[in-house]
Amino acid sequence: MAKSLVSKSGVVIAESAETHKEVVGKLVEEQRAVYRGKFGISESKNVFLLAPGNKKSEITFAISLLNSALEELFKKDNLKNASHDNFAVIITADNDANAELIHA
Repeated sequence: MAKSLVSKSGVVIAESAETHKEVVGKLVEEQRAVYRGKFGISESKNVFLLAPGNKKSEITFAISLLNSALEELFKKDNLKNASHDNFAVIITADNDANAELIHA
């Protein structure tokens, strides 16, 4: 009988770490292509993804933190003159009300 990859503690994608890495890598690449296509983000752009939570306080905190982090990042010598056109930011929202908080 085959060993189940599902247990009370979670789901194992593969029995070996090498196979796990390969499977996850393929899944990430597939989703990467889907979302880049959906949002019209070229392969040449670097993407920052923020999943801020679903409470107003979490969203406000996460967006403030992302903003500060990006400001600090673009102060680095090798990025001071980088075109912001080379970067995209995606912020997820689980409903319309939270999307409004993000766009505010």
